Amino acid sequence: MAKIYIDRLLETAVKQSADLYLTPGFEEQLRLNGKMRSLQTKVLTTKDIAEIGEAITPDRERHQLDEHGSTVFSFNFGEMARFRVTVIRYHHGYDHGYALALRFHPPRPLPLEELQLPHTVPGLCRRPRGLFLIIGPQASGKTTLLASIVDYFNRKFSGRILTIERSIEFVHLPERATIVQRELGTHVKTVSDSLADIANFGADAVVIDDLQEPDTILAAVELAYARRLLVFAGMSGRGAINAVRRLTQAALSADRTNLSGALSETLVAVLYQELCSGTHEKPVPAREFLVVTPNVSKCIREQNFEKICDLMQSDRRYGMQLIDDELCRLAVDGSIARDEAIDRSADPGIMAERLGGPSDDDDGGALTDPTPARPKTPPGDLSTHADPESPIPP
Repeated sequence: MAKIYIDRLLETAVKQSADLYLTPGFEEQLRLNGKMRSLQTKVLTTKDIAEIGEAITPDRERHQLDEHGSTVFSFNFGEMARFRVTVIRYHHGYDHGYALALRFHPPRPLPLEELQLPHTVPGLCRRPRGLFLIIGPQASGKTTLLASIVDYFNRKFSGRILTIERSIEFVHLPERATIVQRELGTHVKTVSDSLADIANFGADAVVIDDLQEPDTILAAVELAYARRLLVFAGMSGRGAINAVRRLTQAALSADRTNLSGALSETLVAVLYQELCSGTHEKPVPAREFLVVTPNVSKCIREQNFEKICDLMQSDRRYGMQLIDDELCRLAVDGSIARDEAIDRSADPGIMAERLGGPSDDDDGGALTDPTPARPKTPPGDLSTHADPESPIPP
């Protein structure tokens, strides 16, 4: 019965492209456009959750759950979707219970060309070496962006790609490239262990979905610099410049001044993404993009991070943009609400002044932006994307 029940819930989640949450004492919930919505069917009991968990959790993950109180794994739901599952044990009433979060992923990532990224991104992905960083808070689409980059590499090149993932959320079938996906805990114990194998693997590109620990950050920089590999990595956080600071501090705190200098030569770009609640019931990405031009490289070397912000505003040839400029544009063209732009802003006070007018809860008051907004590109229209030969900084 539990298997039939969870299959029905998963079918509902797939139809709505939504994440599913199961917690004792509550009805089943979906997250749509960033908001929780109850399915209004039944209030789940501790026994219900235990039976569902038993039906979908692999044996190895049950041992992990018993020993550590939580576990993460992924599974395919037929050919319709793949779900990343997080199970935690916690105190419920007078007993202990489990709660489940099932994150929805389509069977294949969207092609990189359809994501309306800054026009230089595909060219930067073709660089022979360097570190390309994807940053954002939890559930901001970092894994999906990385998967789209792997898909692009797979379609365009015949090299070898090694991925190191906490949980394999997208399965990449080889097209032109050879892809080896390794899951932590299943195929290798730690990120460091997997990186140690790269020297003999002959990889052209490495994908690390989660850079958190300082030693892992340093290892990624060293891979790109000393071994001259192309490294794509995800990192939790907010702001492209904050990410550069964090990379620099990791090198300095480990007394690796050579890597601190190498970072200015190795870092290719930082793409920061937030997923906003859209006005049309769909998530809307807002992005900040930093390309490491020679001037930016000099600022990193001198740790002059404040000047990087000025360079991002003044040099738009490479598609560089600040998150607040993008949020303002999205609010002005009606893609997101004014309050959403203010809440996501790096400086809410200035954002409120830029947008002007009353709160979304009030009547009247058109949104205004002192800077001209870019023309909005309809979904699927790639006409604003530059030619692949557009200038890319060396």
